[in-house]
Amino acid sequence: MSRRPRVAPPSYTLDDAIACCERIHERRRNVDSDLAVFFPRALFDDEDIDAVVAYIESHRRVPRDTLIAEHPDYAMLVEYQRQRDLLQYKRRLLRVLETGLSLGVPPSRYGSLIGLPSRSAVWNRRDRLVTELRGHGIRDRTRTEKAADRRMSEWLELHGNAVRRVGEMLVDERDTLLDLVEDGPARTELANAIDKTGQSMSPRPTVTYAAAVVFAMAFLEPGRRRGDPADPILEDLLAQGTRLRRSYITLRRPHKST
Repeated sequence: MSRRPRVAPPSYTLDDAIACCERIHERRRNVDSDLAVFFPRALFDDEDIDAVVAYIESHRRVPRDTLIAEHPDYAMLVEYQRQRDLLQYKRRLLRVLETGLSLGVPPSRYGSLIGLPSRSAVWNRRDRLVTELRGHGIRDRTRTEKAADRRMSEWLELHGNAVRRVGEMLVDERDTLLDLVEDGPARTELANAIDKTGQSMSPRPTVTYAAAVVFAMAFLEPGRRRGDPADPILEDLLAQGTRLRRSYITLRRPHKST
């Protein structure tokens, strides 16, 4: 029985990849907003796409139905990365060929190193690349990126002191807080989030620090922890951390342009 011919996948753009990321973010946020806390805070360029794929591969404690629903988008993102990386390779190769030709470097000195054993092979490859790459542009989302950065900066400016206090509470009271959570995956993730908070501490809270604090608070909300701490000051800080988490999640929701 003969094999069915391989069908080439569609060509995907950055817009397609961003749409995949937004669908994944929305699904996870609808299931549990805490699942999306460490989701890349903005989707502008290929670095953000790579960050989303890394997020998907490292945050697997997600309901099975959600993983099944997002799997086609996950597959499309990986194919987009392949196409994008191949395109980048072709652009670099074209620069090598054009530079060599403009400098008059004999193709025999470098052609065989890149699988082009003759002058004609070098010229033909260059011509094909010029034709193939014509029309590939770079998406400019600078205005959107600046708006997202401004919102986050404003949030940190407004809530920075509270974020720092709650973060210090998490680190200083680590053992006490871990005892408020049932033993198992949740306690392990809380411990990791508190440790990340400690590692990212700085006089001026950063986005990474704030995200770690917010993620830790996901496990310490009333109803998710085993009772309340005996220390009323600690209980007040936990209440403050809960308010911060809800404010942060609201900030991270997509903003529609007007």
